[in-house]
Amino acid sequence: MELKTLAELQEPDKRSLMWSVWTADPAKAAELAQHPLSRIVLSPDVPDTTRQSVERLCTLFAYGILCYDLYTVAGDLARLVMEQALRERFLPFYGGTVNFTDSQGVPQEPVTASSYEGLYRAIRKEDGRLRGWKLQLRSGAEPFVFNGELASLLRWARAERLLAGQADRLRDTHRTWFRNFVAHPTYHLQGPDHAERAIADLTDLINRIWGSPSRTMVTREPLIITWTDTTVTWGGQGVLRGHSAEGGNPT
Repeated sequence: MELKTLAELQEPDKRSLMWSVWTADPAKAAELAQHPLSRIVLSPDVPDTTRQSVERLCTLFAYGILCYDLYTVAGDLARLVMEQALRERFLPFYGGTVNFTDSQGVPQEPVTASSYEGLYRAIRKEDGRLRGWKLQLRSGAEPFVFNGELASLLRWARAERLLAGQADRLRDTHRTWFRNFVAHPTYHLQGPDHAERAIADLTDLINRIWGSPSRTMVTREPLIITWTDTTVTWGGQGVLRGHSAEGGNPT
């Protein structure tokens, strides 16, 4: 590794400056890059451990102006903090005691744990294999085999109505994929937009699982649809474009 002087470490990364199409001034570019994350406000109910992890992400993102690679680090780490947040929400949601049944629906001894790691071990046998227990949900939803991993945690949060939305549900598969990719990575390089989206998705989920409204901005505008026997036309407030209808009749 080539040693750098403090002055060299303080020099803006040219790649980061090239990303900022609005200005070539390093000070202004640093301010503009951080602006999207400045709108992040976490619920006061979010515990300090999760809050500190989010603050670390924002700090890494801010230093991306000096080291472009930190945008990749911040975006990747956000995928892991998502699992951290769900783990830290799980046990307090049940007051530290979680109920399970076996595969036949027979209630098991309640699991009381002081940490998520303790719960993780309790639902496994000595050899590490799952006991196959089904999680009893407070919402009354159908129990399911809970393995303690991210996919199970996301399913739990939706079953307990901490997360909602059909479109958002479709993102759970991608959230799990990204988490697994980060846990078993190959070299890759992402830009500020990658990190910004990952952190925004994370903080939106954190606020929702702790009972606060999403603060993600959603753009909505009227959509106009017209049709004839041969053409379907749709669009927003701009120019409408015509599209041939299959079979001559819109469905």
